[in-house]
Formats: sequence, structure tokens, C-alpha cells
Amino acid sequence: MNLLELESYFKGMISTNDRKYEEYILSYLKDHNVLISLLNNILKDEESLDLVAANSFKHPLGFIRIVLIDYKKFRYMLRLHIWNYSSQTNIFSDHHIHNHWCDFYSVLLSGELSFAIYSESREGLLYYKYENPIEDNTYLYDFVNAVNLEKQIDVSLTRGSSYFISQSALHLVTAKTDNLTSTLVLQLPNTVGKSVVYTSSPIYYKQREVPDKFTLPELESILKNYIISLSGL
Repeated sequence: MNLLELESYFKGMISTNDRKYEEYILSYLKDHNVLISLLNNILKDEESLDLVAANSFKHPLGFIRIVLIDYKKFRYMLRLHIWNYSSQTNIFSDHHIHNHWCDFYSVLLSGELSFAIYSESREGLLYYKYENPIEDNTYLYDFVNAVNLEKQIDVSLTRGSSYFISQSALHLVTAKTDNLTSTLVLQLPNTVGKSVVYTSSPIYYKQREVPDKFTLPELESILKNYIISLSGL
């Protein structure tokens, strides 16, 4: 499978009336052989590699974010997230609990994740709440108020686990070990125009630019090393 074939498959699946198309897409791509074939074919085609690199970067929460299908084309987004790829660390000095501006499905391809759900409460720990309006290439932080958050769910996810997160769910997902951890994420169409971020210390800046996108050599190196790691599982 190459990138064009993936787009064709993706388009065909989301145009069906089957309400489980999200599960079918991730179930198909979580097969390591299928995913490795796709990534190898992207590496062989400079146009595909350039397209993927244009939307991919090191995410501030400490993982590599690789966009395989961009939401601007289908109103959906398909991403590969990779933790513990290198010595990169989370640039936030505290917990960064948040929700999203859309629902999404995810499947764990390798490694282990800690997955926690929170809710605002009269009890719990104090956090600073910020609204995060959608704006291309910029993270905005509009202070709302200080609130208490209480942890409702705390589970460990291992290879093969899949989950759904609604737009409103306040959550924190972190890689649990130093082993390479990766997920496929299927982001559904946008339902709201902003998300919410909670930090245990105040943020002293109004906005921050999205990290620089990967160059072709950078992405090529990441994908080659990831393929080697995935092939060994």
C-alpha cells in the first residue's frame, strides 16, 4: 500500500453507511506488515515523503506526530504518534491535562501508555484552566480560572489496546517506559472551535508557535528507525 492507495481506501471507508468504519480502518492498519509496507512506500516516493513531512513535527507533549492523512483533505486526520524515539523530553514542566476539539479513536501499536481521565470537582488538586482556540501553526492560551481536578480513571494500555476519546474528555496520556511506544490516531471531524488545557503551574505566555516541521532527511531517518523497531516486535 502507498499513500495514494491509503487515501483511496480511507475515502471509500468513510463514505460508507457503516458506523464502524473507524474501527475497520484502525484494525486494518494496526497490522504491522501493512503499516511497514505503507511507510516503506512513503520512503520510496519523495512527493509522498514531502507531503507527510509538511504536517509532521515533535509535539510539545513529548512524542513525534506524523500525519499520514490531513484533515484539510477529508475532514478526518490519520496520525502516527511515537514516544521514546530519542532523548527528547516533554517541554512542559508540569502535567498538561487537556481535551480535544474533536472525537478520536486510537490503537496502541507498540509499548505501553498510562491513560487517565479527569473531571472538574470541588475536591482534588488545583490546576490553571486555559482555553485553546484553533489557529493554524499557533498554540493560544486564554486564561479562564483556577479549578480543582479529580482523577476518575487511571489505566495502563498495552500493545493491541484500542480506545475512543470524546471531544469533552479531560485526559492525560503518557508513555510508561523507555521502550518505543507508538499509536495510530484517527481524528474525526471538528465539533467545536477550541479545546481546554489544565496546568499545575501558570502559563506566562499568551501563545507559542507550533514546532518546526520535519525536513525530508529528518523524517526519512525517523521512519527508517521506526520500521526497524516495529519489525523486531
